[in-house]
Amino acid sequence: MCSRTPFRYFMNFLLPATLTLAAMTGLASATVVNIDFGNSPTLNIYSGQAAAPDLAGGATATWNPLLNVSGTASSVALKDSTNTTTGIGFSLSGLSGSTSNALTEAERLGGFVSLMRDYVQVDSGSSTTIATATGSFTGLVVGATYDIYFYGQGEGMSTTTGAGGFRGLNSYFEVNGVGKQTSWDSFAGGDGLLFEGIEYVKFTFVAGAGGVINFDFENVVPGGSGNVATDLAPTATGGGARRGALNAIQLVQVVPEPSTALLSALGILGLIVRRRR
Repeated sequence: MCSRTPFRYFMNFLLPATLTLAAMTGLASATVVNIDFGNSPTLNIYSGQAAAPDLAGGATATWNPLLNVSGTASSVALKDSTNTTTGIGFSLSGLSGSTSNALTEAERLGGFVSLMRDYVQVDSGSSTTIATATGSFTGLVVGATYDIYFYGQGEGMSTTTGAGGFRGLNSYFEVNGVGKQTSWDSFAGGDGLLFEGIEYVKFTFVAGAGGVINFDFENVVPGGSGNVATDLAPTATGGGARRGALNAIQLVQVVPEPSTALLSALGILGLIVRRRR
C-alpha cells in the first residue's frame, strides 16, 4: 500500500505550482520610471507613452518632473508610470541651467512637444570644449537587467550655424564606457516621431553592486580631442555645439520573455520531481 496520504499528494503539487507561478509573475508587468526635465513646475509636464513600451502605464503614464536647481536635478522618491512610489533614487550634477525651446526646430511637431520642448543642459562655453554632467540611479535590483532611454535634442537643430556654436544642439551619453549620441532628422520642427539614434539613444545594462548605475551626459564635440569622431547633427561649419540637452529619461526593468520564464519554471519542476523520486 502506498504510504502517501491525499494531504501529502496535495503538498507535493502545491510547492511546484507555487514556484512555477513565482517564476512567471514577472511576465505581468515591468517597472517603468519616466523623468521629464524642464524649467517650470507647471508648464510642459508630459504624460503618456514615449519610445519605451509601457503597457502598465498606458495613455496616462506618469512622468516625474525634475527641474534644474543650482546645477543639480535630483529626487529620492521617483514614481513609476502607474504613479506608484518605487524606492528608486536619481541624481544629476554638473548642469549649467535649463530652458524651454523657443524655436521651431527639433521635435516640436506631433504629440511630443511637452516632452521635447524643455530640457536641462550643459554648457562648456565653446563648441570645441566638453562639459560633463554626471548622474546615477540608485535602489535598483542588483543583477537585474534594465533598458535606459536618454532623450537629447535642444534648440537650433538645423544645418545652419549660429553665434557661440549653439547650432546642432544634440547630446552625448555614456554608460559603462559605452558612448552614444543623438542626432537630427533634418526636418525643421521635427517629424512628430521618436527614433533611436535621433531623438533618443538606448542602453541595456545590468545593475551592479549596491543597485547603482552611473552615466555621463555631455555636449557633442567631434574630432581628436572630442567625444565623437563625427557629429550626427552637423552644423554648417562641421563643428560641434557648446551646449548639450537632456529632455527626458526612461528607465525600464527588463522582464523575461514568456518562453524564458516557462523554461525556468519547467526547470524548477524538473528538479523537484527528480529530488522526490
